[in-house]
Amino acid sequence: MIRIRVTRNFDANVDRIEAFWQGLGHETAVDRLLVVIRDEVVPNLARFPRLGRAARLDAVESVQGLAAWGRVRRRLGSGELREYLFDDYLLLYLYRNDEIHLLAIRHAREAGFDLQLA
Repeated sequence: MIRIRVTRNFDANVDRIEAFWQGLGHETAVDRLLVVIRDEVVPNLARFPRLGRAARLDAVESVQGLAAWGRVRRRLGSGELREYLFDDYLLLYLYRNDEIHLLAIRHAREAGFDLQLA
């Protein structure tokens, strides 16, 4: 059985998304997002942990971006860093030892992930 773990960073990303939607007057948008995560994303990943594609490090073009990815990889250690696209969101997760760690989530229009892995 695959265990799904939610990181503090993922929670912080959801809080940021919630503030964004509230600022636009769409208070229930984050509720819909959380329902989709609970009812669709988590069961899909639990059943098919490699459902998302491998995270594309080749898309990083700056020295700072490559250095940041290097820090992320060292912090995470072994495992598969993967991306899962659903609705208008991109989810970054780590698959390792029959566990999935939800690392970050962003709206598809955002420029990149905000990873605070302290």
